[in-house]
Amino acid sequence: MMNRILPAIRTSAIPLTASLLFFSGGAIAAVFTDHFVSSASYNGSSGAVELLKNNAIACLFLAAGFFTFGLTSIFYLFTNGFILSGSIIENLQGGIPLYQIILLLIPHGIFEVPALLLSGAIGFKGVELVTRLCFSKERRIIASMFRHIGILVLFIICLLIAAAIIETYITPIFK
Repeated sequence: MMNRILPAIRTSAIPLTASLLFFSGGAIAAVFTDHFVSSASYNGSSGAVELLKNNAIACLFLAAGFFTFGLTSIFYLFTNGFILSGSIIENLQGGIPLYQIILLLIPHGIFEVPALLLSGAIGFKGVELVTRLCFSKERRIIASMFRHIGILVLFIICLLIAAAIIETYITPIFK
């Protein structure tokens, strides 16, 4: 499977870079916001299935950008980056030590954030498809792109499952 994931990611380099830029843009914007008030807080009571469902829905919204030429991907990537950065800032201002925030985020975040970014990359592939159809003489563009998207979706599902399990069983240890 890994020998199929890496080529799928390589062919998504530009959409993946766009995902990272919009996610980072949201994170940076939160730093320059005077007051960030989050309505949600981590309470540790969600089970793995519930976390998986919530993260899968977020990834579906990101990937839906495929049909909106990336617009929904831009919005959700920026928003997710903003919320992540804003909640870190809010917790720091609330007196939670940085090491504890890192311990609460990193174990599952190393799986969840790449899943979000890859989902955003799928969302930008609609623009890539139209561009390639207009300017490329390559045959089988559509079949190749959807094969790569399918591989990315399977990889995203694996990442989300790992993130949900870790967030359910490992993250509460550091609370």
